[in-house]
Amino acid sequence: MTVVKPTTSTDLPRTTKSSGRVKVKTPLKYDVLLGRRSSCWKHFGNMALRDAVDSYFDVYEKSKLRVEKTMIIADIVNEIQEKGGRFLKKDDQEEWYVADKKISIEKVGHIIRDKRAVMRQQIKRKSLCEQQKQGEIVDEYKTSCSDKTSGNGASGSISMRLRYE
Repeated sequence: MTVVKPTTSTDLPRTTKSSGRVKVKTPLKYDVLLGRRSSCWKHFGNMALRDAVDSYFDVYEKSKLRVEKTMIIADIVNEIQEKGGRFLKKDDQEEWYVADKKISIEKVGHIIRDKRAVMRQQIKRKSLCEQQKQGEIVDEYKTSCSDKTSGNGASGSISMRLRYE
């Protein structure tokens, strides 16, 4: 994919530097917006970041050494930056500024760990449902072991006490 970067200073959004931070008036397409707002989640740069994490995830999981994992996270940050993306955060005045490299690396690390937790939960849920279907688990409470793959649209949540026979 070819990324077209602005060629003149008039193509760039206006930035100002105050208190050691580079403030940004308008985020660009590949910028990653740090925050909990839905607008951050839906921003193109954040979606590109999640795609990059997905593409590196298996390599990250197979890595045994912390230094390898740190290098993978740095590769993801560099990939975003090579596309022209910056990691932006809002200050107390609700203005965007460019976050430093440490914050960018921490953000990517959180995304990878969150993805790992979600995947482990899905595996656990699937395993419990399979055990229940095979009669290995008797539930004492109402259980919903359906998931999106079963086609019925149920949530896939399991809230039960388990008793193994």
